[in-house]
Amino acid sequence: MALTSTIKLAAMDIFCVIGIFTSVWAIDDRYVDEREIVASLKDYNREVNIRIEKLQRQNLQTQYNDITDRYYRLQSLIAQHGPVPALVAELDWVEKRREELRKQLRN
Repeated sequence: MALTSTIKLAAMDIFCVIGIFTSVWAIDDRYVDEREIVASLKDYNREVNIRIEKLQRQNLQTQYNDITDRYYRLQSLIAQHGPVPALVAELDWVEKRREELRKQLRN
């Protein structure tokens, strides 16, 4: 009888040790190591930069469209009312700004 209880205790001890090692391994495997975190953050950073560039380009395009619309409205007003100094000065500024935006969009 003593031999059977000793075998049972030894088997229970072995299973407990295996259980502890398995649980520690499972918990440790849940966490991400440093390389995976760095790679994930680099990918995320790249995606964010691409999105920022896309939004900046859309913003430039919207500004260009607005200034072009303003340019044609000013030309129409000058054609209707003659070369009013305020309109001509604003048209000059709009032409310069429009050219700046065009250059930025080309890059």
